[in-house]
Amino acid sequence: MEFINISAYLLLGLTGYYIFYVFKLPVPALLGAFAVVAINQAGEFVPMADPHHYFNIVLQVILGLNVAVKITPSVFRQLLSLILPASLMSIWALLVTFGGGYLLYIFTDLDSITALLGASPGGIGEIGIIAVSVGADVPNVSLLQVFRLMLTFFLFPVIAVRNSTFEIDRERESFVDRLKDPLYTLMKSSGKIELSTLNHICKILVTFLVAFTGGIIGAFLAVPAGPMLGSLILTAALVVKGVKLQPLPLALVRLMQTGIGVMIGLYFSREILKEISSPDMLLVLLLFSVIILTASFIMASIMRGITGWDKTTCLIATAPAGFSTMTALAQELNSNPLEVSILHLARMLTLKITIPLVLLFF
Repeated sequence: MEFINISAYLLLGLTGYYIFYVFKLPVPALLGAFAVVAINQAGEFVPMADPHHYFNIVLQVILGLNVAVKITPSVFRQLLSLILPASLMSIWALLVTFGGGYLLYIFTDLDSITALLGASPGGIGEIGIIAVSVGADVPNVSLLQVFRLMLTFFLFPVIAVRNSTFEIDRERESFVDRLKDPLYTLMKSSGKIELSTLNHICKILVTFLVAFTGGIIGAFLAVPAGPMLGSLILTAALVVKGVKLQPLPLALVRLMQTGIGVMIGLYFSREILKEISSPDMLLVLLLFSVIILTASFIMASIMRGITGWDKTTCLIATAPAGFSTMTALAQELNSNPLEVSILHLARMLTLKITIPLVLLFF
């Protein structure tokens, strides 16, 4: 049954991918999947059950792997230079959380805990769980989180693409050409298996074994984004040590990005659409989103001045959206996914640790 559910998710997501691909819209795998699934959720056209948590774990492991295999010893030596921007990112996250939460508490009818959690630029899942455990207004927390995520998810890719020197169209071969890979051409015309293709498959299997081992360890330790973090750390450690691991086929990367878009789209619902349609709530959401996005743009400018990174990387690294989403977007635009993932991880870890401690005093 779960296999059927996941197949339905991916089929719907790939439909969105194809639509965005045909019309040459930015980041088709992510945005296309999200748009179609969100529309389906709001319209309740095709009933979709919540995915098993293993689906999310697999996506996290593949995302961590896809970043880690790009790390080289020279890249690893550059990581020490990220201490300052990671610290600034953590401070920014706390300022947005407590400053935005205070504004929501003053100018709306939300209680202090709901305002604080709603303002936090953390993951929807993590913040939602905290909201349930402390008795906050879960629907309003979810509404603020989802609206911020939706706005960021559509606005930042467009801005990032416009500022990026990476040409999206340079890889727009036919759909069949894009999927060409030794994994799909195991048999030669003579009917014999090509030795180099077998080696390719073996390397990919070994790479997956390493990544999922790290992901299982991360999940067992129950750290934030554990499967992704475990996959990234273990795989990167071996790559830095000189172990030759195989980069993922482009088709699998696109499938992973489509899965992430599906996961985010599933947070949308008819109830959230009704909440957004309320004039008072819409005004609050818009004003609050403008404040957070303005803070993100300011932080991106500061980050660029400190690090010297390109505009696209700085925008993605300071976007108030999820670790997985922005890392995948950075991969799509070839904009330093390692740096982006580290900065978003610093933000997430800071909020994950700080907010529960602060709530002890409420």
